[in-house]
Amino acid sequence: MNPDPVTPRRLHRLLWGLLAVLTALSVAGGIALRMAPRAQAWEVGEGPRFKTVFSGESTFNGQIRVTEDQFTRYLMFGNSLQTGQDMKTPARSALRYVDGFHLGMAAVPGATSALFIGLGGGMGPRQFHDFYPKMRIETVEIDPMVARIARDYFKLPDDARLKSNVGDGRAFLEKSKAKYDLILLDAYDAHSAPPMLTTVEFMRLVKSRLTDRGALVANVIAAREGSRSGFGRSEYKTMKAVFPDVAVFGIQSALEPDAVPSDYENMTYVALKSGKLPTLPVWKARVAKLRRPEIRELTRVVEHGPFKTWPTGDVSVLTDANPPHEELFGN
Repeated sequence: MNPDPVTPRRLHRLLWGLLAVLTALSVAGGIALRMAPRAQAWEVGEGPRFKTVFSGESTFNGQIRVTEDQFTRYLMFGNSLQTGQDMKTPARSALRYVDGFHLGMAAVPGATSALFIGLGGGMGPRQFHDFYPKMRIETVEIDPMVARIARDYFKLPDDARLKSNVGDGRAFLEKSKAKYDLILLDAYDAHSAPPMLTTVEFMRLVKSRLTDRGALVANVIAAREGSRSGFGRSEYKTMKAVFPDVAVFGIQSALEPDAVPSDYENMTYVALKSGKLPTLPVWKARVAKLRRPEIRELTRVVEHGPFKTWPTGDVSVLTDANPPHEELFGN
């Protein structure tokens, strides 16, 4: 999921209106104008350039929309941007946090099995399906509407190598006896998270469903510091209570020079079932071997490196009896 909720901005509407006028003038007067740039997060769904191709009301996620412009198709839950798929290259995500999932392939080279908990438009599973031909993939998504949208509007593959399930991720793991090289968790939002998927009991369950060399990879949305960092640091402390080694890579802080430490950002957590995670030179060498243009931002994320220190003395390990509360998210 993406960290920035999408809110209407009058200024941008005015700017796009001005651009439309200038474009019309260019046709009449022969003025050369550049094509309109790709949308920023806060612009998605705003103005005449966007067309809504699906709208529905979900029991789990409220209003769901699929909207698109000439470049990108987007999935939105209310005003929250979830997925962006390139219209010309469907395996390319317009949201850069998806690149972080491939850190799992650097942590577990040659991984051949993966479970995605939380689906959205399915960009992560689709990339794994397309990029790693030996990979067996399963997905589990609690919202049947989202599962249908991923298949019908984002063309999530449905074949012998990719099996989609509808249901609660924790219940799925409790019932399943399968083990995976990678379990990828993408079920959190900037302002909330399913409590049953955050706790130390859940992390122990995940660990039990990993192969001996396996790793958990999670997309967590939090700030590096300040009031919005509570959930991220609590989840880090919770994972470290279960896994022997955990690394956290910031996505926006690695890619955006003006990223503010107190703002929400996507963070990729990598937790290894046993042993130690790679050193930074090894991370870089393994990521270089992936060599995919669709995930080119991953190189910059790794070069920026994982967090060196992240204080957790003022936060608690999350448990089923003590799940995350609203204040942890900085709401």
